[in-house]
Amino acid sequence: MQTTGNRIAAIFGAALAALAATLAATQAAAQPAGYEGFAGVWHENDWQSIDIGPDTVTFIDGGDRWEMDPTTCPNLFEHEFSSRTRAEFVEFLALDRPASEGGLTDHGGAPMADRILAEWPEGHGPVATLWSYCFAETHGGTLYFLTDEDDLTGIRYGEGIAEIVQYSRAVPPPSHDVLSDYERLEIQSALQRLSLYGGPVDAVFGPATAAAIRAYQESLGEEATGILTRSQIVRLVYGG
Repeated sequence: MQTTGNRIAAIFGAALAALAATLAATQAAAQPAGYEGFAGVWHENDWQSIDIGPDTVTFIDGGDRWEMDPTTCPNLFEHEFSSRTRAEFVEFLALDRPASEGGLTDHGGAPMADRILAEWPEGHGPVATLWSYCFAETHGGTLYFLTDEDDLTGIRYGEGIAEIVQYSRAVPPPSHDVLSDYERLEIQSALQRLSLYGGPVDAVFGPATAAAIRAYQESLGEEATGILTRSQIVRLVYGG
């Protein structure tokens, strides 16, 4: 037989469950069709990922996590799901504006509009998008859109400079394509210090760099693939 306390606890628990269900239904009704496909973890490469929630985006770099929310973005924070047509996409990112008039460019100053438009799904119908923006010490935002259920594209930009980032549900294999020139220089310098590489420190990963990387991997007792994993890069460059 239930005691009065147990009955109160059961009633209170049921009320909380009903409230949670109502809030979830209200939130779902307020979002455009297809927004659910954004939720969860997306991988940029073998060590960097994002976790998209209903109110935040959490950036994951190895074991480090940074949540973008009103606390970490005290000046201005936006996190908005919406549907956009191709024309609205062009207007939102000002892709019809030439670089000379403030249009988006890459880090080298080359126009980005055509490259960005090439990523947008074919057709002119509405596409579910997520706009997530942070204004803190530095400010910038990313407009995400799905190319299919397992592939997400992000247009990340700030101060007029943009880059295209591809995400997937599965963790991509290690790749040197995602390394910056600075990281490549650091890797070659570290291989030189270990007397594994005698070529130029020029950020170009040719046969000599690949051979040095394989030798380094063998020294760790790991598979000599010639492609460094993130943990191997950290150990090589920083001694981690």
